Amino acid sequence: MIWVGAVPFVIAGLLGASADRLARQMRPSTAVRLLTALALSVSLCTGLVLSAAAVLLCAQWGPFPRMGAGRPRHCAAGWNSRSTPV
Repeated sequence: MIWVGAVPFVIAGLLGASADRLARQMRPSTAVRLLTALALSVSLCTGLVLSAAAVLLCAQWGPFPRMGAGRPRHCAAGWNSRSTPV
């Protein structure tokens, strides 16, 4: 799973290394559209991977596991498990 998260960073590095050469080989209008779309998609994928990593980090090591420790009734019956049904 870590390799899947590293893919946007590898693509961003390859794109950064080859963008100058690609821009010289294409017409300016095509290069602007293509490189802008590529940069936007790589940045969105990188943001998605970083946000997923932050959620996993908070869920495993942050304060959230300690907040839910010893409270299985919330998971089994919902937040209002002590109230009687209407």
